[in-house]
Amino acid sequence: MTEYELLDSLNSTAGLLSTYITTYLSLTTAYLIAAYAVGAKLTRLQCSLVTLLYLIAASVMSVAMVSAGTRVVDLGMDLGQINPVRAGFWSPWVYQVLAALSAGGVFASLRFMWDVRAPKPD
Repeated sequence: MTEYELLDSLNSTAGLLSTYITTYLSLTTAYLIAAYAVGAKLTRLQCSLVTLLYLIAASVMSVAMVSAGTRVVDLGMDLGQINPVRAGFWSPWVYQVLAALSAGGVFASLRFMWDVRAPKPD
């Protein structure tokens, strides 16, 4: 691949990664708002359905984020080999941080729903 093609692919993949992150944050925000607004009023079935749909969507977005993040790092490292001036900061741990943050967000969201629905001690 030429340097131009690598840069173009890197920018496209970075844009895709940005889209995945935005979608993940939108899903999580919607789940948290639903939990806060109506979480205590939902039946067990409704809560289970909403939570299951959130878990599936958030998992898909998390896998997509890690995949795109891995590809961005790989392309950045390839770019640094072709032109050392463009080496930049491309560390393989970036996608691991993405995975940890997205998993932490999912668990925190589930905990929030649990706290909203759990009976309050008197």
